[in-house]
Amino acid sequence: MSASAISSIPIPFPSNFNVTESVLKPVRQRALREAVFETLLNGIVSGEMKAGDWLNHQKLAERFEVSATPVREALQELASFGIVENQHNRGTVVRPFGPKQIEELYSVRALLEAEATRLACTRLNPAQLQEIGARTSELLSSESSAWVTEVPKIDQRLHGLIAEACGNQRLKEEIHRYHVFIFIPKTLHLPAYKSVLVDHMQIIDELVSQHSDNAAKAMLKHLQNSAKACDALLFPTSQEKPQSTSMLVPS
Repeated sequence: MSASAISSIPIPFPSNFNVTESVLKPVRQRALREAVFETLLNGIVSGEMKAGDWLNHQKLAERFEVSATPVREALQELASFGIVENQHNRGTVVRPFGPKQIEELYSVRALLEAEATRLACTRLNPAQLQEIGARTSELLSSESSAWVTEVPKIDQRLHGLIAEACGNQRLKEEIHRYHVFIFIPKTLHLPAYKSVLVDHMQIIDELVSQHSDNAAKAMLKHLQNSAKACDALLFPTSQEKPQSTSMLVPS
């Protein structure tokens, strides 16, 4: 890995990372594999580690102050998402990550979560759904700097509630697996947070009315909007545009 790949740059997401420090620093406290995975993922998505950089397992372990095992496991998980590539007898190399990859990841999320929303529609706990709806409505009633912390929390609750209620264990597990790619940057402007809340209210309204197909369409639209916001933030000067239509809300 080149020296430039581990230089300190501002990282705009996720909310549990300090945006003024390099993400490549010693990993502590959390489960090691997951912590190493998230740290490497954010280094790649932010551009701190670039396409073509070779990742030395031992050097990464030393930098994170962990053994080689969680580093190897984290890199295997990243490879399963196509973020890095393990090359036989050569090591692990970072693959390109840009607008196309963002679109593909969110397309998969949209397929998974739209189906989960349809399945969960009649299974959801009404009290929990109403509680999330009330909190979302409360947040929408007044723009506030608190949205920076509160919107990600309510987002996780809604998506998590739907996944838990879908009744399909494998689908739920796959949704949770892709939730590592939920990028809610700390640098979003308030209108972007408002868009998330408005999307949530549309999903909740359809779920409360038990309109399963409409709820699924609302989830598709929400994730399409999220992909666009993420793309605009991470790659503001890119001329590359997503080509897939898999995230378009069906008519």
